[in-house]
Amino acid sequence: MSQKEKKEKLLNFLETKAFNPILRKSKDDFNSDTKKEKFEDVKRSTENEKERFRNYNTPGNIRDNYLSDL
Repeated sequence: MSQKEKKEKLLNFLETKAFNPILRKSKDDFNSDTKKEKFEDVKRSTENEKERFRNYNTPGNIRDNYLSDL
């Protein structure tokens, strides 16, 4: 498997398991305005993180940065 294929496989895994579940939620799933506002902040951060991971060049960079973020 090429580096590009490995990178795409890892990104697809992260998007499926980590990013997309958050991005699919709606602020309407929350019952208070405060929680809705906090969720909107989390959703924006998640979109930014998803894009940031897409910009890493290698699967190793993705792995290292994900583990570092944890």
